[in-house]
Amino acid sequence: MVTILIIDSTVRNLDILQQYLNIESIIEVIPKNINGLEFIYNIIKQYSNIESLHILSHGVSGSLSIGNLVLNNKNIQEYSFLSEFKNYFVETGEILLYAC
Repeated sequence: MVTILIIDSTVRNLDILQQYLNIESIIEVIPKNINGLEFIYNIIKQYSNIESLHILSHGVSGSLSIGNLVLNNKNIQEYSFLSEFKNYFVETGEILLYAC
């Protein structure tokens, strides 16, 4: 099974954080100039047995900033491919969001 950690490049002290990450995880950094949701989708499409997807980013109540995208309830419907995420996870797979 696969664990993927996606980190937004705007997370402070990214270089220090990366020193303490689990090296058995697949770790990717979202560039700040691209759509982070599309970036994540392109990563997970490479796998069929994802146990957990961890996303570290910034957000405020009701929105998540990933790459150059601010995802919220007003634009989430534009990303119909979100419903396909489940195809790449094991039955008990999970997505964990960490934002501040």
